[in-house]
Amino acid sequence: MPLFTRIEVSEDYRSRGIGTELISAGEDLLRAAGYEQVALAVEITNDRAELLYKRLYFNEWSHGPITCGGVEVLEDGRRKSYDEACRIMVKRLDG
Repeated sequence: MPLFTRIEVSEDYRSRGIGTELISAGEDLLRAAGYEQVALAVEITNDRAELLYKRLYFNEWSHGPITCGGVEVLEDGRRKSYDEACRIMVKRLDG
């Protein structure tokens, strides 16, 4: 199953429909490629993103939260690894 990762809109541009358009465009590409569903991970305290995904008909999977790893690029160019608790959300693309 394909997985959307690191979909992020800069804070100054949020609530303008950009995230919805990004998800929609990705879903269209996946449907055209023959995929029937897609998943994504959302940080467990990111209520705003979770509400967006629910509005776009993503459902939380039944296995509960998981630990996701990430990498932050610091201002000096160094990379810092971190872990965060995430919900996995899944959407069927055929309906």
